[in-house]
Amino acid sequence: MNKKLIVSIATILLIIVSASACITDGEEEFTIIDDTGREVNVMGVAEKIVSISPANTEILFALGLDEEIVGITEYCNYPEAALEKEKIGGYDTVDIERVIELEPDVVFGEAGHEEFAQQLTDVGIPVILFKASTLDILMDDIEVVGQITGREDEASALVNDLESRIDTVTSMAADLDDNIKVFYVLWNDPLMSAGPGTFIDEIITTAGGVNLAGETGTSWPMFDLEWLIDNDPDVIILSPHGSSGVSKEDLMADPNFSTISAVQNGFVYEMSNADIMLRPGPRIVDAIEEVYTFMPGNQ
Repeated sequence: MNKKLIVSIATILLIIVSASACITDGEEEFTIIDDTGREVNVMGVAEKIVSISPANTEILFALGLDEEIVGITEYCNYPEAALEKEKIGGYDTVDIERVIELEPDVVFGEAGHEEFAQQLTDVGIPVILFKASTLDILMDDIEVVGQITGREDEASALVNDLESRIDTVTSMAADLDDNIKVFYVLWNDPLMSAGPGTFIDEIITTAGGVNLAGETGTSWPMFDLEWLIDNDPDVIILSPHGSSGVSKEDLMADPNFSTISAVQNGFVYEMSNADIMLRPGPRIVDAIEEVYTFMPGNQ
């Protein structure tokens, strides 16, 4: 399993259902209860920001905070402007000393960064941790970022646009067959997918499909090939460039998969970008729109 996929899986393994962050604001201070239940005080509007999560970096750029971002991780690769920002380590290898040197007004991380958060809090740097497990929580977190950074209007506009696009797909998906079985290949050996409590599950459902792994009772279930053959998905979705461990061409040519309806009917697809399925940021809606186009009857 490649390193990028491991990092992405590690990120979303830590995403579980929670109440979204809420804000009580005074004239000079924000008091936030973040998604992990931590109380965080942010003095004034944040003008220097560090992000230690690729998803949060995408939210910040979507709100037009390019100039305010002073540090991001080496995995923050979108948008292209992010490549020019100073790197402060990896997802789980944050250079705490460098973050302190940058003197940010706030650091945005996610569940799993509690140790880093405590280290930074101890030196007076506020850290807000998100764990957006649903679309609704993601929208709330975008609003929180907007309030802390003085971009309330931009955040509201972004949320309204994303929700409008989701509503459009939901409306169109209502006309699809109500039992389109979809299997997302997170990894092929062992065969691994995404179950309940994951964004991938919600993406598939919102796009009009039935996630075959959605009833497994675990977020990252593993299966054998016989299970997949018996459950006979109508659509199979892979990450691009073979990053699911197998390419579309190889899967279509593999005789072991030849009896599956998705293979027989040519409904095997590669996502245009792996990150949009795995990061709880604005591009989640891009993923919903793309998965909708994979549904039988939309071709």
